[in-house]
Amino acid sequence: GGGIKVKTMDALAFNLTVISCAHSATGIDLNLTGEKLKVCPDNSWQEFCRLILATWDEEDDTPDAFFKYYHWSKVIQPFLEKIKSD
Repeated sequence: GGGIKVKTMDALAFNLTVISCAHSATGIDLNLTGEKLKVCPDNSWQEFCRLILATWDEEDDTPDAFFKYYHWSKVIQPFLEKIKSD
């Protein structure tokens, strides 16, 4: 499927850097992940390995924008507001 991958979202929420192929990053807004999500072309295993080595010592944090948009407590707000209004 093309939905958001929960494992990727969990890793980003735990401030881990994720190396991903393009297909696995489908549905994730890369503008919100900063330097925490590195994407290489599908089946480009040399690039995948290069990204792992290049980011080994990076210490960037997952941006606040990621949490503002994707955190479950934010995602559920429209649903809760709908329940309260009915």
